[in-house]
Order: sequence, then C-alpha cells, then structure tokens
Amino acid sequence: MSGESGKGVDATALAAAARTLSLDREAAEAYVKTVAAAVGLTIPPEYLPGTVLNLTRSAALAAQLFDFPLPSDVEPAAVYRP
Repeated sequence: MSGESGKGVDATALAAAARTLSLDREAAEAYVKTVAAAVGLTIPPEYLPGTVLNLTRSAALAAQLFDFPLPSDVEPAAVYRP
C-alpha cells in the first residue's frame, strides 16, 4: 500500500481514503449493486434499501474514526485486553 512507512500506515492517507467513503445514497446503491454482481450475490429488492443504509452509516462511522488525530509515536498494543 502506498503511504506505508517502516512502522505502519500513513494516517493522513488513511483519513483521505476514509473521506471518500462518505457516500450519498445514489452512489452507495450503485456500489452495492456493482459489488454484489461482481461476487455473484443477489440482493432481493426489499433488502436493497437497508443494505444501502447500512453501507452509508458504516462509511460515516469509518470517516469519523480515520479523522481522529493520533500522535505519530502511538504504537498498537501487543495484546488487546478490553
């Protein structure tokens, strides 16, 4: 992936990529239909609006996460403990 450094991924590049995930409904629906067709998945028409809504909500959440500023010296934990 371009933008990678020796220790991790360039957070600025990730934030820019996440902003492109902010889809309007028409773009999200086109994306869902295209990807579903590419993987051979049939989405019944009655489920399409909910699928599109979930994609747009997920994209908005991802954009917020990627916009959160982190210092460059932050390292991931070796073991995750909630």
